[in-house]
Amino acid sequence: MAFFYFLPPASLHKTILPEAIVIDLALTIPAIYFLMIRKGTIPKTTVIPVFVIGLVIATLILPKDQQNSLDFVKKWIAPVIELGALTYVSTKIYQARKAFKIKEQHLDFYQALKQATAEILPPKLSVFLATELATFYYGLLYWRKVKPKEFTYHQNTGTAVLLYALVGLVGIETIAFHLLLGRWSIVAAWILTVLSVYSGIQILGFAKSLSKRPIRIENNRLFLPYGIMAEANIGFDQIERIEPSKNSMELDKNTVQLSPLGDLDSYNLILHFKKHIQFTSFYGSKKECVSLAIFIDQKEEFLEMLQSKI
Repeated sequence: MAFFYFLPPASLHKTILPEAIVIDLALTIPAIYFLMIRKGTIPKTTVIPVFVIGLVIATLILPKDQQNSLDFVKKWIAPVIELGALTYVSTKIYQARKAFKIKEQHLDFYQALKQATAEILPPKLSVFLATELATFYYGLLYWRKVKPKEFTYHQNTGTAVLLYALVGLVGIETIAFHLLLGRWSIVAAWILTVLSVYSGIQILGFAKSLSKRPIRIENNRLFLPYGIMAEANIGFDQIERIEPSKNSMELDKNTVQLSPLGDLDSYNLILHFKKHIQFTSFYGSKKECVSLAIFIDQKEEFLEMLQSKI
Protein backbone atom coordinates (compact mmCIF):
# COMPACT_ATOMS: atom_id res chain seq x y z
CA MET A 1 0.00 0.00 0.00
CA ALA A 2 2.99 2.33 0.30
CA PHE A 3 2.76 3.73 -3.24
CA PHE A 4 -0.83 4.91 -2.58
CA TYR A 5 0.53 7.62 -0.29
CA PHE A 6 2.01 9.41 -3.31
CA LEU A 7 -1.38 9.77 -5.00
CA PRO A 8 -3.61 12.87 -4.72
CA PRO A 9 -5.52 12.84 -1.38
CA ALA A 10 -8.94 13.33 -3.01
CA SER A 11 -8.72 10.34 -5.32
CA LEU A 12 -7.02 8.34 -2.60
CA HIS A 13 -9.88 8.91 -0.19
CA LYS A 14 -12.72 8.31 -2.62
CA THR A 15 -11.63 5.28 -4.65
CA ILE A 16 -8.13 3.88 -4.35
CA LEU A 17 -7.69 3.69 -0.57
CA PRO A 18 -10.88 1.68 0.11
CA GLU A 19 -9.97 -0.75 -2.67
CA ALA A 20 -6.43 -1.07 -1.33
CA ILE A 21 -7.73 -1.80 2.17
CA VAL A 22 -10.06 -4.51 0.85
CA ILE A 23 -7.27 -6.08 -1.25
CA ASP A 24 -4.86 -6.10 1.71
CA LEU A 25 -7.26 -7.41 4.36
CA ALA A 26 -9.24 -9.90 2.25
CA LEU A 27 -6.60 -11.14 -0.21
CA THR A 28 -3.00 -10.11 0.47
CA ILE A 29 -2.85 -10.93 4.18
CA PRO A 30 -4.55 -14.37 3.77
CA ALA A 31 -2.18 -15.12 0.85
CA ILE A 32 0.90 -14.19 2.93
CA TYR A 33 -0.44 -16.25 5.84
CA PHE A 34 -0.90 -19.25 3.54
CA LEU A 35 2.66 -18.95 2.23
CA MET A 36 3.93 -18.88 5.82
CA ILE A 37 2.10 -22.05 6.94
CA ARG A 38 2.03 -24.12 3.74
CA LYS A 39 5.09 -26.21 4.71
CA GLY A 40 4.28 -26.37 8.42
CA THR A 41 1.91 -28.41 10.55
CA ILE A 42 -0.77 -25.71 10.89
CA PRO A 43 -3.89 -26.80 8.95
CA LYS A 44 -4.26 -24.98 5.62
CA THR A 45 -7.94 -24.39 6.33
CA THR A 46 -6.99 -21.81 8.98
CA VAL A 47 -6.67 -19.43 6.02
CA ILE A 48 -10.48 -19.22 6.02
CA PRO A 49 -10.75 -17.57 9.47
CA VAL A 50 -7.99 -15.13 8.47
CA PHE A 51 -9.99 -14.25 5.35
CA VAL A 52 -13.21 -13.83 7.35
CA ILE A 53 -11.49 -11.64 9.97
CA GLY A 54 -10.16 -9.47 7.14
CA LEU A 55 -13.69 -9.02 5.79
CA VAL A 56 -15.01 -8.12 9.23
CA ILE A 57 -12.28 -5.53 9.83
CA ALA A 58 -12.83 -4.01 6.38
CA THR A 59 -16.57 -3.80 7.05
CA LEU A 60 -15.97 -2.00 10.35
CA ILE A 61 -13.41 0.56 9.19
CA LEU A 62 -14.80 1.49 5.77
CA PRO A 63 -17.75 3.89 5.42
CA LYS A 64 -20.83 2.27 3.91
CA ASP A 65 -20.63 4.41 0.77
CA GLN A 66 -17.07 3.14 0.12
CA GLN A 67 -17.70 -0.61 0.36
CA ASN A 68 -18.30 -1.37 -3.32
CA SER A 69 -15.14 -3.48 -3.61
CA LEU A 70 -15.92 -5.17 -0.31
CA ASP A 71 -19.43 -6.03 -1.49
CA PHE A 72 -17.95 -7.57 -4.64
CA VAL A 73 -15.64 -9.77 -2.53
CA LYS A 74 -18.52 -10.84 -0.28
CA LYS A 75 -20.84 -11.60 -3.18
CA TRP A 76 -18.49 -13.34 -5.62
CA ILE A 77 -15.20 -14.35 -3.99
CA ALA A 78 -16.35 -15.44 -0.52
CA PRO A 79 -18.85 -18.07 -1.82
CA VAL A 80 -16.17 -19.53 -4.10
CA ILE A 81 -13.72 -19.81 -1.18
CA GLU A 82 -16.40 -21.37 1.05
CA LEU A 83 -17.31 -23.90 -1.64
CA GLY A 84 -13.65 -24.69 -2.18
CA ALA A 85 -13.10 -25.21 1.54
CA LEU A 86 -16.15 -27.48 1.80
CA THR A 87 -14.96 -29.50 -1.20
CA TYR A 88 -11.48 -29.78 0.30
CA VAL A 89 -12.80 -30.99 3.66
CA SER A 90 -15.18 -33.49 2.02
CA THR A 91 -12.39 -34.82 -0.20
CA LYS A 92 -10.05 -35.26 2.75
CA ILE A 93 -12.66 -37.17 4.74
CA TYR A 94 -13.45 -39.41 1.75
CA GLN A 95 -9.75 -40.09 1.05
CA ALA A 96 -9.12 -40.89 4.70
CA ARG A 97 -11.98 -43.39 4.86
CA LYS A 98 -10.86 -44.99 1.61
CA ALA A 99 -7.29 -45.28 2.84
CA PHE A 100 -8.42 -46.86 6.10
CA LYS A 101 -10.43 -49.48 4.22
CA ILE A 102 -7.53 -50.29 1.87
CA LYS A 103 -5.11 -50.69 4.79
CA GLU A 104 -7.72 -52.76 6.66
CA GLN A 105 -7.20 -50.76 9.80
CA HIS A 106 -9.70 -51.49 12.54
CA LEU A 107 -11.04 -47.97 12.86
CA ASP A 108 -14.71 -47.21 13.26
CA PHE A 109 -16.36 -44.20 11.66
CA TYR A 110 -15.78 -41.83 14.58
CA GLN A 111 -12.07 -42.67 14.82
CA ALA A 112 -11.63 -42.22 11.08
CA LEU A 113 -13.56 -38.97 11.15
CA LYS A 114 -11.39 -37.55 13.95
CA GLN A 115 -8.21 -38.45 12.10
CA ALA A 116 -9.50 -36.92 8.86
CA THR A 117 -10.62 -33.65 10.47
CA ALA A 118 -7.34 -33.42 12.44
CA GLU A 119 -5.49 -33.08 9.11
CA ILE A 120 -7.43 -30.00 8.07
CA LEU A 121 -8.49 -28.23 11.28
CA PRO A 122 -6.93 -27.16 14.60
CA PRO A 123 -7.15 -29.90 17.29
CA LYS A 124 -10.05 -28.59 19.40
CA LEU A 125 -12.08 -27.53 16.37
CA SER A 126 -11.44 -30.86 14.61
CA VAL A 127 -12.75 -32.89 17.58
CA PHE A 128 -15.78 -30.62 17.89
CA LEU A 129 -16.62 -30.97 14.17
CA ALA A 130 -16.03 -34.74 14.21
CA THR A 131 -18.33 -35.14 17.23
CA GLU A 132 -21.06 -33.00 15.69
CA LEU A 133 -20.94 -34.96 12.41
CA ALA A 134 -20.83 -38.27 14.29
CA THR A 135 -24.04 -37.48 16.21
CA PHE A 136 -25.90 -37.19 12.90
CA TYR A 137 -24.19 -40.28 11.47
CA TYR A 138 -24.95 -42.54 14.42
CA GLY A 139 -28.31 -40.94 15.11
CA LEU A 140 -29.75 -41.13 11.59
CA LEU A 141 -27.59 -43.23 9.25
CA TYR A 142 -25.73 -46.06 11.01
CA TRP A 143 -27.52 -49.35 11.73
CA ARG A 144 -24.66 -51.87 11.96
CA LYS A 145 -24.96 -54.73 14.46
CA VAL A 146 -22.26 -55.72 16.93
CA LYS A 147 -20.00 -58.60 15.86
CA PRO A 148 -19.74 -61.76 18.04
CA LYS A 149 -16.18 -60.95 19.23
CA GLU A 150 -17.12 -57.47 20.42
CA PHE A 151 -18.37 -56.55 23.89
CA THR A 152 -21.34 -54.30 24.68
CA TYR A 153 -21.89 -52.00 27.66
CA HIS A 154 -25.37 -50.57 27.12
CA GLN A 155 -27.79 -53.50 27.42
CA ASN A 156 -27.86 -53.92 31.20
CA THR A 157 -27.72 -50.28 32.22
CA GLY A 158 -30.39 -47.61 32.05
CA THR A 159 -28.23 -45.04 30.28
CA ALA A 160 -29.51 -45.65 26.75
CA VAL A 161 -33.11 -45.75 27.99
CA LEU A 162 -32.56 -42.46 29.84
CA LEU A 163 -31.17 -40.78 26.70
CA TYR A 164 -33.99 -42.12 24.51
CA ALA A 165 -36.51 -40.85 27.06
CA LEU A 166 -34.79 -37.46 26.93
CA VAL A 167 -35.18 -37.44 23.14
CA GLY A 168 -38.91 -38.08 23.56
CA LEU A 169 -39.16 -35.33 26.17
CA VAL A 170 -37.41 -32.87 23.83
CA GLY A 171 -39.89 -33.80 21.10
CA ILE A 172 -42.92 -33.23 23.31
CA GLU A 173 -41.61 -29.92 24.66
CA THR A 174 -40.71 -28.76 21.14
CA ILE A 175 -44.30 -29.16 19.98
CA ALA A 176 -45.67 -27.48 23.09
CA PHE A 177 -43.32 -24.50 22.98
CA HIS A 178 -43.77 -24.13 19.21
CA LEU A 179 -47.53 -23.76 19.65
CA LEU A 180 -47.08 -21.40 22.61
CA LEU A 181 -44.45 -19.16 21.00
CA GLY A 182 -46.35 -19.21 17.70
CA ARG A 183 -48.99 -16.98 19.28
CA TRP A 184 -46.32 -14.36 19.94
CA SER A 185 -43.81 -14.77 17.12
CA ILE A 186 -43.75 -17.33 14.29
CA VAL A 187 -40.07 -16.62 13.66
CA ALA A 188 -39.11 -17.22 17.30
CA ALA A 189 -41.20 -20.39 17.35
CA TRP A 190 -39.43 -21.85 14.30
CA ILE A 191 -35.98 -20.85 15.59
CA LEU A 192 -36.66 -22.66 18.86
CA THR A 193 -38.05 -25.66 16.95
CA VAL A 194 -34.97 -25.96 14.74
CA LEU A 195 -32.66 -25.73 17.77
CA SER A 196 -34.72 -28.30 19.64
CA VAL A 197 -34.72 -30.73 16.69
CA TYR A 198 -30.95 -30.29 16.40
CA SER A 199 -30.54 -31.02 20.13
CA GLY A 200 -32.80 -34.05 19.83
CA ILE A 201 -30.71 -35.47 16.98
CA GLN A 202 -27.56 -34.93 19.03
CA ILE A 203 -28.96 -36.79 22.03
CA LEU A 204 -30.21 -39.55 19.73
CA GLY A 205 -26.73 -39.80 18.22
CA PHE A 206 -25.17 -40.10 21.67
CA ALA A 207 -27.70 -42.79 22.64
CA LYS A 208 -27.31 -44.88 19.49
CA SER A 209 -23.51 -44.61 19.51
CA LEU A 210 -23.49 -46.64 22.75
CA SER A 211 -24.58 -49.71 20.80
CA LYS A 212 -22.68 -48.90 17.60
CA ARG A 213 -19.21 -48.50 19.16
CA PRO A 214 -18.55 -51.76 21.06
CA ILE A 215 -15.49 -52.61 23.15
CA ARG A 216 -12.82 -54.48 21.17
CA ILE A 217 -9.72 -56.51 22.02
CA GLU A 218 -7.27 -56.64 19.12
CA ASN A 219 -3.58 -56.33 18.27
CA ASN A 220 -2.52 -56.51 21.94
CA ARG A 221 -4.65 -53.48 22.73
CA LEU A 222 -7.94 -52.84 24.46
CA PHE A 223 -10.23 -50.28 22.83
CA LEU A 224 -12.74 -48.91 25.33
CA PRO A 225 -15.29 -46.50 23.86
CA TYR A 226 -18.29 -45.03 25.59
CA GLY A 227 -20.31 -44.14 22.53
CA ILE A 228 -18.87 -40.93 21.09
CA MET A 229 -18.72 -39.41 24.56
CA ALA A 230 -15.45 -41.01 25.72
CA GLU A 231 -12.83 -43.56 24.71
CA ALA A 232 -9.57 -45.12 25.88
CA ASN A 233 -7.04 -47.07 23.82
CA ILE A 234 -4.87 -49.13 26.16
CA GLY A 235 -2.00 -51.53 25.54
CA PHE A 236 -2.02 -54.82 27.46
CA ASP A 237 1.42 -53.95 28.85
CA GLN A 238 -0.13 -50.93 30.61
CA ILE A 239 -2.64 -53.03 32.59
CA GLU A 240 -1.59 -54.27 36.03
CA ARG A 241 -4.77 -56.13 36.90
CA ILE A 242 -8.55 -56.14 36.47
CA GLU A 243 -11.05 -56.80 39.23
CA PRO A 244 -14.83 -57.10 39.52
CA SER A 245 -16.58 -54.26 41.30
CA LYS A 246 -20.00 -53.29 42.52
CA ASN A 247 -21.59 -50.02 41.56
CA SER A 248 -22.18 -49.29 45.24
CA MET A 249 -18.44 -49.25 45.96
CA GLU A 250 -17.04 -45.76 46.48
CA LEU A 251 -14.32 -44.85 44.00
CA ASP A 252 -11.07 -43.42 45.36
CA LYS A 253 -9.41 -40.28 43.99
CA ASN A 254 -7.22 -42.25 41.55
CA THR A 255 -10.18 -44.11 40.01
CA VAL A 256 -12.26 -42.47 37.29
CA GLN A 257 -15.34 -43.70 35.46
CA LEU A 258 -15.03 -43.98 31.71
CA SER A 259 -18.60 -42.76 31.39
CA PRO A 260 -18.78 -38.95 31.55
CA LEU A 261 -22.26 -39.31 33.12
CA GLY A 262 -20.70 -40.18 36.48
CA ASP A 263 -23.16 -41.29 39.15
CA LEU A 264 -25.96 -41.55 36.59
CA ASP A 265 -24.17 -44.55 35.06
CA SER A 266 -23.02 -47.96 36.31
CA TYR A 267 -19.73 -49.89 36.45
CA ASN A 268 -18.92 -53.52 37.26
CA LEU A 269 -15.18 -53.80 36.50
CA ILE A 270 -12.14 -51.73 37.45
CA LEU A 271 -8.95 -51.71 35.40
CA HIS A 272 -5.78 -50.92 37.36
CA PHE A 273 -2.77 -49.61 35.46
CA LYS A 274 0.96 -49.66 36.15
CA LYS A 275 1.09 -45.87 35.86
CA HIS A 276 -1.18 -42.97 34.95
CA ILE A 277 -2.93 -43.31 31.60
CA GLN A 278 -4.74 -40.66 29.62
CA PHE A 279 -8.11 -41.10 27.93
CA THR A 280 -10.45 -38.88 25.94
CA SER A 281 -13.72 -37.68 27.41
CA PHE A 282 -16.58 -35.47 26.21
CA TYR A 283 -15.76 -33.39 23.09
CA GLY A 284 -12.08 -34.32 23.19
CA SER A 285 -11.27 -33.24 26.75
CA LYS A 286 -8.38 -35.22 28.28
CA LYS A 287 -8.47 -37.04 31.62
CA GLU A 288 -5.88 -39.03 33.56
CA CYS A 289 -6.29 -41.91 35.98
CA VAL A 290 -4.50 -44.86 37.59
CA SER A 291 -7.67 -46.96 37.65
CA LEU A 292 -10.65 -46.90 35.28
CA ALA A 293 -14.17 -48.04 36.17
CA ILE A 294 -16.15 -49.54 33.27
CA PHE A 295 -19.30 -51.55 32.64
CA ILE A 296 -19.39 -54.70 30.48
CA ASP A 297 -22.55 -56.65 29.68
CA GLN A 298 -20.57 -59.87 29.10
CA LYS A 299 -18.63 -59.39 32.33
CA GLU A 300 -17.35 -62.93 32.97
CA GLU A 301 -16.38 -63.58 29.35
CA PHE A 302 -14.57 -60.26 29.10
CA LEU A 303 -12.79 -60.79 32.43
CA GLU A 304 -11.59 -64.25 31.41
CA MET A 305 -10.39 -63.11 27.98
CA LEU A 306 -8.54 -60.05 29.24
CA GLN A 307 -6.87 -61.88 32.16
CA SER A 308 -5.51 -64.44 29.71
CA LYS A 309 -3.78 -61.68 27.75
CA ILE A 310 -2.21 -59.54 30.48
